Amino acid sequence: MEKSKYPVDEISEKTILGVILLKPKENLSVINELTEDDFYWNNGQNRYLFIAIKALALNNLPIDMTSVYNFLNEKKTLNIVGGIEYISSLCELVTTFNNVEFYLDTLKKTTLLRKFFMTMDNAEEEYLNRPMEDVPTFVQKYQNIINDVANSRKETDFSSLRDVALELDQRIKSSIGGDSTITGYSTGYKYFDRKINGLNKGSMIVIAGRPGMGKSTLALNIAYNVAKKIQKPVAYFSLEVEADKLVIKLYACEAGVNSRNIETGYLTTDERARLSEAKDRLLEVPLHIDENRSNSVGDIFIKSRKLKEQYGDLGLIIIDHIGITDKEKDMKFSSEVAELSYKARQVKKIAGELDVPIICVTQLNRQVELRDNKIPQMADLRGSGEFEQSADQIVLLYREKYYTQTGNVANNKKEDNNEETKTNELNLAEGWQIVELNVAKNRAGEPGKTYLLFNPALSRFDTPSLETLKVIESCKKN
Repeated sequence: MEKSKYPVDEISEKTILGVILLKPKENLSVINELTEDDFYWNNGQNRYLFIAIKALALNNLPIDMTSVYNFLNEKKTLNIVGGIEYISSLCELVTTFNNVEFYLDTLKKTTLLRKFFMTMDNAEEEYLNRPMEDVPTFVQKYQNIINDVANSRKETDFSSLRDVALELDQRIKSSIGGDSTITGYSTGYKYFDRKINGLNKGSMIVIAGRPGMGKSTLALNIAYNVAKKIQKPVAYFSLEVEADKLVIKLYACEAGVNSRNIETGYLTTDERARLSEAKDRLLEVPLHIDENRSNSVGDIFIKSRKLKEQYGDLGLIIIDHIGITDKEKDMKFSSEVAELSYKARQVKKIAGELDVPIICVTQLNRQVELRDNKIPQMADLRGSGEFEQSADQIVLLYREKYYTQTGNVANNKKEDNNEETKTNELNLAEGWQIVELNVAKNRAGEPGKTYLLFNPALSRFDTPSLETLKVIESCKKN
């Protein structure tokens, strides 16, 4: 198909742009749902106009004819758009603000169809002009691309904990077989709170660890604890795990039921009763989960700002995890470290602008696995230079039991056997393990370590008793 014959929707493009220019605050969600690829009319004339609007939104700047004009003029794309006359004509085109969702849906369908035809044309061009080594591989390649195009039509946004919990409750039924000494919000773990002075507005807290340490589960526990305690919306951006999987973890944690049993449906009568009681508690918690894996830091800012405006306040933002957030359009970086450094700076900026604490979950470098001593250090943090500068707290997680269970540790110092012998004195209940939280950077106080108890099967962290904590600290010192 010739490029000029690809599907395009001139009216929807112009109407949506006009509506946004006239009422930008009311249409932040529309800005968020669109990309520059949605604007194709007249060789992409409207594309540059939307790029200007999106850039202004991301930087929390006013969106009107003057600001858009100045942006386009600075980028030397004003003539491509058609000057101030064209921008003004878009506003004059708007006769009502009630049908923007209709035009948005129509435009997204047009984009979907256009991408489909483009994919088919690319397949034909490759077939005609390039050697083909394997037919099944060729077919599978374009089948996957077409599937991605089709799936892109699904616009994901926040799933409220209430909605996901109610849906999960139906699946369970149908299956067979705070601390007054801190200034910030409580994480739900008093010794950790005292160490970091709670979660303070405008702060950026990094939770880092190697896979298997429990960092994502800890972040989820904190999100739930904060939302439940302060009854303010908490935004949880999950870039790896679907919302229903996260809520299964919350069910397990709240009800004390093995998450595997919830997933398989093999539940006792007592477990079903506890899950039913847990559901009632979950429904009261204002936790909002966004499972869109293509979220960029800019998307997270727009969605969080929208959530804050919708509810009038915002308690906490969690990004799990920062390293795999999508790249910002039209931005190029010299290295992965440079990109991660940019994201760290942007997150800190968002925390300040929205006046909310932000927890960023991130991975540690693989070099940790090459050492005999697996205890993480600040230097193991990816993009550590910028994180050290931007973050208010950096928390390094270490779960020794993970390595001893999997056999991934050969000789993590001779203290391993001594520590295991000493910690046996704790008589921890079955399934519970010790997790070390090393607050390696701490603007709220002195760096140092504290400890939590973790039950992987229940996806639950708990604060140890003072007596248990003293025994753990004694083991670590000796």
